Amino acid sequence: MLESKFYSNMPALASPQLWAGSRSRGGGILVWLLSPILAPFLFAAILAYILDPLVERLTPPPRAADPGRRAGVRSPWLLP
Repeated sequence: MLESKFYSNMPALASPQLWAGSRSRGGGILVWLLSPILAPFLFAAILAYILDPLVERLTPPPRAADPGRRAGVRSPWLLP
């Protein structure tokens, strides 16, 4: 009941529910207007999410670093 006492003295334009509703309506209109632009990105994100397990199975497991490879990477810092 504390909220009803607080909101009863507020003018109609200052109510948080009105501002929240107008923000959600404005966001919905913005998404609706940008839907031709956002649709390919949404499609790509869904496709990537669906195909990720297949890609994980097709990639080879990581190889252990052999000493020759490590020496090749460290040799420029070891040379005078």
